[in-house]
Amino acid sequence: KYFQSFNINHSYSCIYGVGSYVSNSNFGSSTPSIISSDFYPEYDVSAVSIKESFNPLINVNMVWKNSFTTRFEIKRSRTLSLSMTNSQLSEQSTQEYVVGFGYRFKHLPFIIKQTEVKNNLNLRCDFSIRKKNSIIRKIQEEVSQLTAGQEVVSLKLSADYTLNNMFNLRMYYDRIVNDPYVSLAFKTTNTNFGLSVRFTLL
Repeated sequence: KYFQSFNINHSYSCIYGVGSYVSNSNFGSSTPSIISSDFYPEYDVSAVSIKESFNPLINVNMVWKNSFTTRFEIKRSRTLSLSMTNSQLSEQSTQEYVVGFGYRFKHLPFIIKQTEVKNNLNLRCDFSIRKKNSIIRKIQEEVSQLTAGQEVVSLKLSADYTLNNMFNLRMYYDRIVNDPYVSLAFKTTNTNFGLSVRFTLL
């Protein structure tokens, strides 16, 4: 009654990785290790990592009856890397929130060299906030330190018009603001805008 389509998406993935390992020649010995007072393991592992991501955690796409589109999306990911040599845990986490709107003008007339064509004009606006940080956790010292991180705010506007099966016109405006969490980097702003023509060979 209200929507042409209503889609909800969710995805989760987890990857466990071992950087490198070698067989321990002392494995099976009944004498505990002098250094750690533990028995020898079968393998000596230098580093292990776990990467898990919700891509997306939730994604909702709605196309309304009046050709208005809305989108809402949340993404989250985290990567943990444990180094056995220095007993440090490196953690990288990312959170992203996206809100999008759009509208389609159907059969909009466009005149080229006294020739009139009527195709759809698609307008789209996407606003996103992405937060990313890197933390080093020293296990023995029980110290956590933020080493890198940033907050990225982006705004993307676009208008697409298809002249025929081969030509497509697109106007766009992109603005990205990068605000770092640490004092070693500076706040930056990038703005791109222009007109593009796409020609497709069939």
